[in-house]
Amino acid sequence: MELSRKNNGSHFSAAKIKKRSHSTSRMVTFFLLLALFVSSFCYTLKVTIFSANQVSQTLTQDKYVKQLHSSLNDYLASLAKQYSIPTALTQNLLTNSQVKSDLKTAVENAYADKTAIFDTSTIQSQVKTNLDAKAQSIGLSTDNLIYQTAQSTLLSGLNGSLDQALNSQTLQQKVQQLNSAHKINSLILLVALGFSLLLLVLLIVVERNLFGWLHYLGVAAAYTAILLLAVSFLLKQIVANLDFAQLSGQASIDLNDLANSITQLVVSQANQLMIVWLVVAVAGITVGFLRR
Repeated sequence: MELSRKNNGSHFSAAKIKKRSHSTSRMVTFFLLLALFVSSFCYTLKVTIFSANQVSQTLTQDKYVKQLHSSLNDYLASLAKQYSIPTALTQNLLTNSQVKSDLKTAVENAYADKTAIFDTSTIQSQVKTNLDAKAQSIGLSTDNLIYQTAQSTLLSGLNGSLDQALNSQTLQQKVQQLNSAHKINSLILLVALGFSLLLLVLLIVVERNLFGWLHYLGVAAAYTAILLLAVSFLLKQIVANLDFAQLSGQASIDLNDLANSITQLVVSQANQLMIVWLVVAVAGITVGFLRR
């Protein structure tokens, strides 16, 4: 009877330890899924909104280039008229390809945290080259003193007005906010990845079993995928209901359409990660159950 009691006590103790182990594993898994979700979402932002290359590709699409091209040329034509430049020379002082190149440079400067976003000296040079070409095309000599004086006056006027129009204080503030958010996102991503690694190691120490570890990793991955899906849905709804044109004031580009394009970029990347985590979830949970 004494032996029987000892055996019963031993089984009870083992069951209690096992129950405590599962409870600890569930708690670690909960924090793991949070860390994996934060890592995934911050990584999504890093390779989309905070990627100069991705934003540049989106912003230099033909529809946005044409919008900025039209706005800039209207502005330049209006300014040229003030300096008595003939109307025949004031149309399309910048080409589509030049505007696209200027826009790409502006994105690179913005993500490099430079003070001057648009390179106005390059734009001035482009205007001068195009103005000379137009003058020659209608038989007007560029060596003409009157033409040179008018051109010089226009370019001098552009020196300050272009910088004021394109590199406004508001734009510079937005760029500073973007770069601050970029730094914060990078820091959060680094911390979240560190916690994820730590929790993965802790989980295998608690489980002491590779298949149990895979099972709980699969559970964490499944919930991570669900959270990514939920956040992607909410993000699309929020962006769809915001008027970015009104929030940002007057702009040369359709900001609502641009916001939707960038949001779609974020959602697409989040969906790719969601699929990866779903594969991990199915594999982990399946292997975990089969080997238990």
